[in-house]
Amino acid sequence: MSIYTLRHFNVPGRAEPCKAILDYTGAKWTLESPQWPQEKAKQPVGKLPVLVETNKDGTRFILSDSLAIEQYLVCKHNLCVPEQDRQMVARQAELRNQLNDLFQMTQLIVHVNEPTTRNSFIQLFMTLAKDVVTYQEKWLKENGSTGHYFGNKTTYVDLALIGTMCALRATLKDMPEMLEPFNKKNAPMMNNIIATMEKDAKLSKYVSNCNPAGDTDAWRALTLNYDTAGPAYNSECETTRVAPQLKAIVGDKIGYAKRQRALTLIYEHTAAKTTEGPSWMPAKLSVECEDRIYRESSPGSYHGKLSVCLKNLKKDD
Repeated sequence: MSIYTLRHFNVPGRAEPCKAILDYTGAKWTLESPQWPQEKAKQPVGKLPVLVETNKDGTRFILSDSLAIEQYLVCKHNLCVPEQDRQMVARQAELRNQLNDLFQMTQLIVHVNEPTTRNSFIQLFMTLAKDVVTYQEKWLKENGSTGHYFGNKTTYVDLALIGTMCALRATLKDMPEMLEPFNKKNAPMMNNIIATMEKDAKLSKYVSNCNPAGDTDAWRALTLNYDTAGPAYNSECETTRVAPQLKAIVGDKIGYAKRQRALTLIYEHTAAKTTEGPSWMPAKLSVECEDRIYRESSPGSYHGKLSVCLKNLKKDD
């Protein structure tokens, strides 16, 4: 079995789909972050990412360019559409290249400081994003809304999507409005693919280190006054836009301490039976469950609803 080294900067970027593919295929690999620009001259054409494959006999195969690396890995592990179907091969390349165009555009935005030029790139990105989402949603509907781009199994573009969304969310973390075209309302079927990928045990490690759906922000937005010592805190799922916290919501009707105890009880049962998905999933489910109980409670009914919830959780254990 080959051993891989992926050279790239230790930040989410154009190598994210490569990481997702390596994790999904169960490859033995490590990330190596060269000193930059000191080691630039040592890389093929002075660029990253670079894949170094060490074979059983000690020989090495070195490949540069993110798309070339992706295509090599997915073909090696039979994650491409059948090569004899040339139209589907072309469609696969088209869909993957559209996602790559989106990431490429973000690099123009973040590396340009002149306001007028930057705003022009932002407008171009928003137009492109909407067009890509519209096109890909149409294709996914034609595919039967299966939670995959081709048929009903994981292939190259599924993994490219989850990697690209991780890279986009990291790159645009200070401009969340630019991610609007990709939300669940505007891109329901693309988000369905992400949800499918998040549930796949083969991607649990990758998803726990990334945030393809932005869900950590969504459920943390429900909470206030968090504590890094809380029952479900996990530093791996933090983003720069959300402080490292996890506590129950502070409400007017119910005391904070009572709600925190409720969250702890819900979390204990949820964590015990949630065995798949990202490491922060039990925390997310617990916070959403407690929030739903709180919102649906009239004065004096909170504890009764909580008791019913806990009883049902115990029944399922």
